[in-house]
Order: sequence, then structure tokens, then C-alpha cells
Amino acid sequence: MNHNEIETYYNDIGENFLFIIGKDEDEKIMTRISYVKNLIRKNSVGKIVEIYGNGNYLNNLIYFTIILDLVSLKVAEIKNINPYKITNIEELKKFLATQHKTSASYIDKS
Repeated sequence: MNHNEIETYYNDIGENFLFIIGKDEDEKIMTRISYVKNLIRKNSVGKIVEIYGNGNYLNNLIYFTIILDLVSLKVAEIKNINPYKITNIEELKKFLATQHKTSASYIDKS
């Protein structure tokens, strides 16, 4: 998940959601996924679907990153949403900083 996906969840939304999860995801990634699923549950009546990758990690990473990044930008364009406004990402960074000792790197110091 990146900021384009997370930044779409502000109001009541009824769509379904797909999570593509690697078979050996890091604990920090699973924490992020859990946070976003809770954010969706709070604002959606849609269904959450999880698909776990089973191919080569690098191939899955590159393929899904490119495809989903392009899809998220197109959805933002269709819905007339500014994909560069990242309020939810800023909140996610604050949350992650409280969850892991090494999470200070999540805080943007600019």
C-alpha cells in the first residue's frame, strides 16, 4: 500500500477492497495493512478481499507496484481527487511511530 491507496478513505464508501499480500510480509507491513483495513471498516460497507502473492517476491513487487500505482492515479482522476494531498499518510506515520521503536524513520522531518 502506498499513499495513493490510503488517501482515498475519508467518507462513507461502499466499494470493495483488494489487498495483495506477500507470503512472507514483514511485521511492519502487516501492522500497516491492519491499520488500513480498520480505516476501511470504519468508513465502508464494502467487502475486504485479501490475495496473497505466491510468485517470486521481486517479480510480484515490481508488477503489483506499477499496476496498482497506475490504477490508483486513474481512480483519483475519475473521482476528481487530488492524489498529492496526503492527510491520511501523515496520520499513519504518527501511528506507526508509536508502534515500533525504529519507526522514527517514518516521520518526515522536512
